Amino acid sequence: MPNTTPNRGYEYPLYQAPTMNFPAQIQTLAEDMSTDVGALESAIAGAYQRPSAHVYTLTAQSVSASATTAMSFAGGFTDYANGITPNLAASGGVTLTQQGVYLVTGYISLTAPGSGSTFTVQLSLNSNKGYIPTLARVTVRGGATMDSWVSVTSLHYNDGVGNDNIRMDLWQNSAGARTISSKHMSAIKVSNNAGGS
Repeated sequence: MPNTTPNRGYEYPLYQAPTMNFPAQIQTLAEDMSTDVGALESAIAGAYQRPSAHVYTLTAQSVSASATTAMSFAGGFTDYANGITPNLAASGGVTLTQQGVYLVTGYISLTAPGSGSTFTVQLSLNSNKGYIPTLARVTVRGGATMDSWVSVTSLHYNDGVGNDNIRMDLWQNSAGARTISSKHMSAIKVSNNAGGS
């Protein structure tokens, strides 16, 4: 008579004569493992095929004080793009064309001014169609002598009608213009619709 493993339910033989059937039980174990691993491989392959993209640029960009500035990806790079279009332009980032819910992340690095007091840095994700469900924004304090890093992550729903250009906007209120030394944006589709399927 065989037994089964507690977590995955793999069948294995018990060495109890005269009921044991070693060849048949080992075959069952091998087939169960093959089925289980095949399902994992399918899930991994499916994850690789999900619409996703990552764009970045190391080109410096100046941001004036107390003015909202669109982050430029002009001259930037695409790490990968599958079903999401890179938008390597001023006011760029990524372009969503399929309906669904997306996990979108933006990241910037701001060079410290070297002197002065702390200041406010605000990074937001925006859509030309309107960010759904709500505008994603993060506000942090920028240091005078230490570089600042800001990231913002949000779920965003695209209705699939027309292009949905996602960009980052930055606002800062230091004593003068500040330099953004690097920018990254990534997006991955996590659901086909707002209901989660």
